[in-house]
Amino acid sequence: MKDEKENIVSIRNVSKSYKVNEHLSFGVKNIDFDARPGELVLVLGPSGSGKTTLLTLIAGLLKPSEGSIRLFQKPIENYSVSELQKIRAEKLGFIFQTFLLIDTLTASQNIELFLKFSLKSKKEAREIARTLLKELKIEYLANKLPVTMSQGEKQRVSVARAIANNAELILADEPTASLDTVNGSIIIELLNSYARKNNKCVIVVSHDLRLKAYAHRIIYIEDGQILSH
Repeated sequence: MKDEKENIVSIRNVSKSYKVNEHLSFGVKNIDFDARPGELVLVLGPSGSGKTTLLTLIAGLLKPSEGSIRLFQKPIENYSVSELQKIRAEKLGFIFQTFLLIDTLTASQNIELFLKFSLKSKKEAREIARTLLKELKIEYLANKLPVTMSQGEKQRVSVARAIANNAELILADEPTASLDTVNGSIIIELLNSYARKNNKCVIVVSHDLRLKAYAHRIIYIEDGQILSH
């Protein structure tokens, strides 16, 4: 059994419930989940299965109704609001299905803006952005606005933004849902490589069965509960 001290994320018996018309509805229920450095964990499930709720709980943006979550070996409830903000700026990277790039900023500027939250200087942020775009073979996008980019290009820029702070943990919510097979493979290969080569942790939630071949571990979730892993 792996030493739990190695875990980036440890979730024990976590449920998140909501009251809807006097009835209790669960986003997730009795979840146990671990994620460690050096692995890409794929959480597979249909729409409405609780995947996004799980990611939001891991990021500390939602509080569980029951159970415990440890993030970087510390109970998440023991972090102050400002400590969680600092973690999100310096240790976490986020990738979204809809990219969430700022339309009025170039690819380079989108990355640089994110780095300002981790207190990088303007010069340092610009250099990191330039290096990352080159490493991901999209340096030609540096001065282009999102409106001029393809879906695949936008998602590669969003990957660059997510890993720009050398994040220990990447949380990716349906990162390939808007992409064709070729571009989806490029994105998941980038994330797999980032985890493996840099000993980082990547958690991808998706309903895209194409991603199974790239994952180190696969967890199946349905109706808010983990079925198998």
